[in-house]
Amino acid sequence: MKIKKNPLSLLIVFNILSVPYAGHGQDKNEITPFRFSEKKVIQGEEGYSYYALSDKSATTYRIEGPGKLYINSRVAMTERTSKSKASAMKIVQSEELVKTYRIPELPVDSLKSIEKNFSSKLHRVAIDVPPGSHSYRIYSTDPAQRVYVRGFYKAYAKPVWAELSPATKLQKKEVRFVTSKTTQPYYELTKKDGFRFEISDTSQLRIIVRPSFSDIMLDDAKITLSIMRNNGQEHVYKFSSRRANDVEFVNDSASIPGKSSTFYVELPKPTPGRKDTYDVRLVRGAKSVVVRISTNKKLKK
Repeated sequence: MKIKKNPLSLLIVFNILSVPYAGHGQDKNEITPFRFSEKKVIQGEEGYSYYALSDKSATTYRIEGPGKLYINSRVAMTERTSKSKASAMKIVQSEELVKTYRIPELPVDSLKSIEKNFSSKLHRVAIDVPPGSHSYRIYSTDPAQRVYVRGFYKAYAKPVWAELSPATKLQKKEVRFVTSKTTQPYYELTKKDGFRFEISDTSQLRIIVRPSFSDIMLDDAKITLSIMRNNGQEHVYKFSSRRANDVEFVNDSASIPGKSSTFYVELPKPTPGRKDTYDVRLVRGAKSVVVRISTNKKLKK
């Protein structure tokens, strides 16, 4: 990580833990971009609509997760015997996560054509889409290459979240919404005290984080969290938050909750017969943060 996902504004560094969702849900369906600069029909036994990529104007898909997004790409070529030049496309997810996907050299597809040009063979990229509403803006990184894309989407079952309790002893803090007076339980993390838990199968987590602001802190903070696996592998998250004015801590007038950020983590299946232990820790950015960590009970193994 619809509870609408709050933006992770800086960087997500993937070291280890992301794995694809298990194959489940309905078959993938073709999707039409919400916004595009040019549409072309690639001819073969049938005609297929593809959308031109630009280095300035995005081809944009809007998707409701969770699921898997497939981007098929082809390159227009002037000669039948040539190969396309290796290039790349940049994909921006909901203003927060930017990834570049390499498109290798592709041979010509003798059965396809793009108007008066030849078409390369197909190259496919698969992207895991977390729960919630997302936009995917796709750009070409080489304006000299004429790259065309076609999107497909495979939706997964909507998640059902079950709250996790830490194996370690942590202080529990209640966050109260000022208007509705409803409360939500969180656990406090410091650089010393982390949230430890175990998993025995492939898991999907939702982690909701709020920094705790004191009177002497600035109005915004840049927070770094770490998820450490028992084998030493690490997943690092960096995000920004500001003081929130719609929530407060119950029985803690000295601290002010920050705006929440929500992100999702895929944890791989442990070695058969064993469990993996994970620690979620605060690295820097505040004296403490509060977290809610849930697991998706609907994730099919």
